[in-house]
Amino acid sequence: MVHAIKEKENSTVQVALRIKPLTADDLVNLPSRFQRNVLSTTEFASNQVIVHGEKKQTWTFDKVFGPESSQKDIYEQTVKNMVDKFLEGFNVTILAYGQTSSGKTYTMGTLNEYSQLPETKGIIPRSMATLFSYVNSTQFKSRKFVIKVSFVEIYNEDLIDLLAEGDYESRPPVTIREDSKGNMIWSGLQEIKVNSIEEVMRHLMRGSMNRQVGATEMNSQSSRSHAIFSVALSQQKFVTDFRTKKNEEEGDWITVTSKFHFVDLAGSERVSRYVHYFSSYLA
Repeated sequence: MVHAIKEKENSTVQVALRIKPLTADDLVNLPSRFQRNVLSTTEFASNQVIVHGEKKQTWTFDKVFGPESSQKDIYEQTVKNMVDKFLEGFNVTILAYGQTSSGKTYTMGTLNEYSQLPETKGIIPRSMATLFSYVNSTQFKSRKFVIKVSFVEIYNEDLIDLLAEGDYESRPPVTIREDSKGNMIWSGLQEIKVNSIEEVMRHLMRGSMNRQVGATEMNSQSSRSHAIFSVALSQQKFVTDFRTKKNEEEGDWITVTSKFHFVDLAGSERVSRYVHYFSSYLA
């Protein structure tokens, strides 16, 4: 399930459901009781899903993607326009939420083995490709951009900087504290400046390899931690207020900052304990 925050009328939250197909590996590795589809789409409404259980139920979301949906479908229909919002100065968050082995990490695009296959690239690589295509375009040639990335893991109530050097035990701890005004401040988490999509992906892959994984009944390499990959954008642009200025050459440089958070949760059975971390980090 991809949980996306965006601007839409009076709501800033949209929920899109993706139904994972049974793969060849699933038929070999999953217990037999998991080897059946209990969800299906309906031809009458593209945003509804049918749950086949003891009693058939129908649920409605903002978008529903069937098992045949591609990585490109997910990105273009749920995320691509959020990059525009990000460039406009809005903070954006994408949450991948669901049961263990439901395909969250694959959909987000942090699996190492899929990094070189264009058709299987997930949300993060596609978002970064779109971002840098804008940044390097003539449309934005007059702007000055600074882009930084960070990658934090929440595991066993510890916060770990996945981009820090050293092994798990030697990485410096990340802490959260509250200042006198009630603002949550994170310390010990580094932000690394990047100038290309290649640099972003290098840091993303390095951090992904440092994540905690473990075997579960449904996945031999399940992500056992929550991870937040964040992109911080600072842009300087020249703005002219024609109410007070005579021509476009008279104006001021302003700085606009925004953040794009990509949250890859561990299995849904582990999410409730960490709500306070997400609320403070993503605020």
